[in-house]
Amino acid sequence: MSTDTLKVPLGASTDHMDVKFYDASRNVIEPPTDKAKKLSWSIADTSMVELWRHADEPDAEFEIHLRGKKAGMTTIEFFIVHEGHNDFRSGTFKVLVQ
Repeated sequence: MSTDTLKVPLGASTDHMDVKFYDASRNVIEPPTDKAKKLSWSIADTSMVELWRHADEPDAEFEIHLRGKKAGMTTIEFFIVHEGHNDFRSGTFKVLVQ
């Protein structure tokens, strides 16, 4: 779990964010170039926030926007999925919509 809080504007979207993962030594793991590895996520309360990406930009797999739907606090966790299982997970982040 992270102590960071992602702040999302109510009724609007964040600027684009790049999703990065870190190894046990806190080194950045660059997004995989293997097209079989996909970004996935889990939002605890999808009535508060949604995630979207630019569908017309195939190289934007790990670039996201969050859109605030309802004020409040929820969490999000990111995964790199490969062959039906999670290779990496981010841990949860708090998401504040205001």
